Amino acid sequence: MPDFGDIKVEKRIFEIKVDNREAGYFYVWNPSKFTDRVEMMRELYNEYVEDLVGSGGSLPDFSDHEKDPFWDPPEPVLIGTCYLQLKNLGYTIENEAPDAILFTTSTNISGGQAGKINVSYWPCDLTGEGEADDELLVDEPIELLNKEIFFRV
Repeated sequence: MPDFGDIKVEKRIFEIKVDNREAGYFYVWNPSKFTDRVEMMRELYNEYVEDLVGSGGSLPDFSDHEKDPFWDPPEPVLIGTCYLQLKNLGYTIENEAPDAILFTTSTNISGGQAGKINVSYWPCDLTGEGEADDELLVDEPIELLNKEIFFRV
Protein backbone atom coordinates (compact mmCIF):
# COMPACT_ATOMS: atom_id res chain seq x y z
CA MET A 1 0.00 0.00 0.00
CA PRO A 2 1.26 3.50 -0.68
CA ASP A 3 2.35 5.85 2.10
CA PHE A 4 0.13 8.65 0.85
CA GLY A 5 -3.27 9.01 -0.73
CA ASP A 6 -6.68 7.54 -0.12
CA ILE A 7 -6.33 3.98 1.14
CA LYS A 8 -9.79 3.06 -0.16
CA VAL A 9 -8.86 3.91 -3.74
CA GLU A 10 -5.49 2.17 -3.83
CA LYS A 11 -5.08 -1.48 -4.76
CA ARG A 12 -3.76 -3.64 -1.95
CA ILE A 13 -0.87 -5.98 -2.63
CA PHE A 14 -0.63 -8.97 -0.33
CA GLU A 15 2.65 -10.75 0.31
CA ILE A 16 3.58 -13.63 2.57
CA LYS A 17 6.77 -13.47 4.64
CA VAL A 18 8.33 -16.92 5.05
CA ASP A 19 11.09 -17.32 7.65
CA ASN A 20 13.89 -19.75 6.89
CA ARG A 21 15.30 -20.20 10.36
CA GLU A 22 17.82 -22.82 9.26
CA ALA A 23 19.49 -20.43 6.80
CA GLY A 24 18.83 -17.29 8.87
CA TYR A 25 16.88 -15.21 6.36
CA PHE A 26 13.37 -14.78 5.01
CA TYR A 27 11.52 -14.82 1.70
CA VAL A 28 8.66 -12.67 0.51
CA TRP A 29 6.23 -14.63 -1.65
CA ASN A 30 3.32 -13.32 -3.69
CA PRO A 31 0.03 -15.24 -3.27
CA SER A 32 0.57 -17.21 -6.48
CA LYS A 33 3.98 -18.47 -5.40
CA PHE A 34 2.64 -19.26 -1.93
CA THR A 35 -0.19 -21.34 -3.44
CA ASP A 36 2.28 -23.23 -5.65
CA ARG A 37 4.53 -23.97 -2.69
CA VAL A 38 1.65 -25.17 -0.53
CA GLU A 39 0.68 -27.56 -3.35
CA MET A 40 4.27 -28.88 -3.47
CA MET A 41 4.16 -29.38 0.32
CA ARG A 42 0.88 -31.32 0.04
CA GLU A 43 2.30 -33.59 -2.66
CA LEU A 44 5.40 -34.34 -0.57
CA TYR A 45 3.26 -35.02 2.50
CA ASN A 46 0.97 -37.37 0.56
CA GLU A 47 3.99 -39.26 -0.82
CA TYR A 48 5.38 -39.56 2.70
CA VAL A 49 2.08 -40.90 4.08
CA GLU A 50 1.77 -43.42 1.23
CA ASP A 51 5.34 -44.63 1.84
CA LEU A 52 4.68 -44.79 5.57
CA VAL A 53 1.70 -47.10 5.10
CA GLY A 54 3.48 -49.25 2.50
CA SER A 55 7.09 -49.70 3.54
CA GLY A 56 7.80 -47.78 6.70
CA GLY A 57 8.18 -44.36 5.04
CA SER A 58 11.15 -42.12 4.58
CA LEU A 59 11.54 -38.39 4.91
CA PRO A 60 11.64 -36.38 1.67
CA ASP A 61 15.08 -35.61 0.28
CA PHE A 62 15.54 -31.84 0.09
CA SER A 63 19.08 -31.91 -1.29
CA ASP A 64 17.67 -30.88 -4.70
CA HIS A 65 16.48 -27.30 -4.23
CA GLU A 66 14.17 -27.57 -7.25
CA LYS A 67 12.01 -30.04 -5.29
CA ASP A 68 12.26 -28.25 -1.96
CA PRO A 69 9.13 -26.14 -1.36
CA PHE A 70 10.75 -24.40 1.60
CA TRP A 71 13.80 -23.03 -0.24
CA ASP A 72 14.39 -20.03 -2.49
CA PRO A 73 17.66 -18.45 -3.51
CA PRO A 74 18.48 -15.46 -1.30
CA GLU A 75 17.35 -12.17 -2.81
CA PRO A 76 18.17 -8.60 -1.87
CA VAL A 77 15.54 -6.88 0.24
CA LEU A 78 14.98 -3.13 0.05
CA ILE A 79 14.99 -1.77 3.58
CA GLY A 80 15.23 1.89 2.74
CA THR A 81 16.50 4.66 0.51
CA CYS A 82 19.17 7.31 0.81
CA TYR A 83 19.39 10.67 -0.94
CA LEU A 84 22.77 11.94 -2.11
CA GLN A 85 23.30 15.61 -2.95
CA LEU A 86 24.75 15.81 -6.49
CA LYS A 87 25.04 19.59 -6.74
CA ASN A 88 28.82 19.41 -6.26
CA LEU A 89 29.15 17.42 -9.50
CA GLY A 90 28.33 20.58 -11.46
CA TYR A 91 31.33 22.31 -9.91
CA THR A 92 33.62 19.23 -10.01
CA ILE A 93 34.01 19.40 -6.26
CA GLU A 94 34.30 16.31 -4.11
CA ASN A 95 31.54 15.41 -1.70
CA GLU A 96 31.93 13.24 1.36
CA ALA A 97 29.05 13.07 3.78
CA PRO A 98 27.28 10.40 5.81
CA ASP A 99 23.63 10.03 4.93
CA ALA A 100 20.74 8.34 6.64
CA ILE A 101 19.01 5.35 5.11
CA LEU A 102 15.30 5.94 5.55
CA PHE A 103 12.69 3.20 5.78
CA THR A 104 10.65 2.86 2.60
CA THR A 105 8.10 0.26 3.67
CA SER A 106 4.48 1.23 3.95
CA THR A 107 4.40 -0.20 7.49
CA ASN A 108 6.71 2.57 8.73
CA ILE A 109 4.85 5.75 7.84
CA SER A 110 6.91 7.77 10.31
CA GLY A 111 9.92 7.61 7.97
CA GLY A 112 12.30 6.37 10.62
CA GLN A 113 15.99 5.77 10.08
CA ALA A 114 17.00 2.26 8.99
CA GLY A 115 20.75 2.88 9.13
CA LYS A 116 23.59 5.07 7.92
CA ILE A 117 25.76 4.94 4.84
CA ASN A 118 28.97 6.77 4.05
CA VAL A 119 29.08 7.82 0.41
CA SER A 120 31.59 10.06 -1.30
CA TYR A 121 32.47 11.06 -4.84
CA TRP A 122 35.30 13.06 -6.35
CA PRO A 123 36.50 14.08 -9.80
CA CYS A 124 39.31 11.98 -11.28
CA ASP A 125 41.03 11.15 -14.56
CA LEU A 126 40.02 8.47 -17.10
CA THR A 127 41.68 5.69 -15.09
CA GLY A 128 39.92 6.65 -11.88
CA GLU A 129 43.23 6.87 -10.03
CA GLY A 130 44.61 10.34 -10.79
CA GLU A 131 43.37 13.89 -10.34
CA ALA A 132 40.99 15.62 -12.75
CA ASP A 133 42.37 18.16 -15.25
CA ASP A 134 42.62 21.72 -13.97
CA GLU A 135 40.44 22.93 -16.86
CA LEU A 136 37.51 21.12 -15.20
CA LEU A 137 37.68 23.36 -12.12
CA VAL A 138 34.99 25.88 -13.01
CA ASP A 139 33.10 28.76 -11.41
CA GLU A 140 29.78 27.88 -13.09
CA PRO A 141 28.44 24.47 -14.17
CA ILE A 142 27.62 25.80 -17.67
CA GLU A 143 31.37 25.89 -18.37
CA LEU A 144 31.42 22.07 -18.29
CA LEU A 145 29.15 21.66 -21.31
CA ASN A 146 30.67 19.38 -23.98
CA LYS A 147 33.54 18.37 -21.69
CA GLU A 148 34.25 14.81 -20.61
CA ILE A 149 34.26 14.42 -16.84
CA PHE A 150 35.04 11.34 -14.72
CA PHE A 151 34.06 10.77 -11.09
CA ARG A 152 34.89 8.05 -8.66
CA VAL A 153 32.21 6.96 -6.19
